[in-house]
Amino acid sequence: MTVTRRTEKFLNFLEDNPSIRERIGAAPDRTMIFCGHFEKEIWAEYEGLRRRFSFLANFKLLHEILKSIEIAHANYSDLYSWIKAIGNEAPEKENSFLAWSAVSKIMCSNARGKVSFLIGDGVNPVNKVFAKVELETLINNQNLHPNSYDMLRYCNDRLQNEREDVRVVFIDVD
Repeated sequence: MTVTRRTEKFLNFLEDNPSIRERIGAAPDRTMIFCGHFEKEIWAEYEGLRRRFSFLANFKLLHEILKSIEIAHANYSDLYSWIKAIGNEAPEKENSFLAWSAVSKIMCSNARGKVSFLIGDGVNPVNKVFAKVELETLINNQNLHPNSYDMLRYCNDRLQNEREDVRVVFIDVD
């Protein structure tokens, strides 16, 4: 895999800035993990659910968190715009996956309390950050609610049995 200069700079920036890494995460009990698709991609399904169920506004998705983290960089105003730029250069897929994997791992490491999930079909370690990075990171995170571990074990069992149809909708609210 060829790592582009832009991707390398992004990864180095994350490594060199612990205060930025600390901000890549949701408030306690507000982490929402999504992956795959039902009728359409999960993120698009989630936007529709958010319009119907106001309590979902309390959850912040990773791209929203990244947009809120402003950075002092000549070419990018926030972390999300930097990742989008990585996704626009060749080899786009590999570098974009690498950048998203890095921030996803940080977000999952920073998760606290209850974690909610919207996981659909088409989930596999080859093309989905959830299966490759987030699942293991969350399983190893000692700061989660027991309900979250139950869902993680379920997802892990499905993937270990090479099932791409994980299909979990679990929104843990009080």
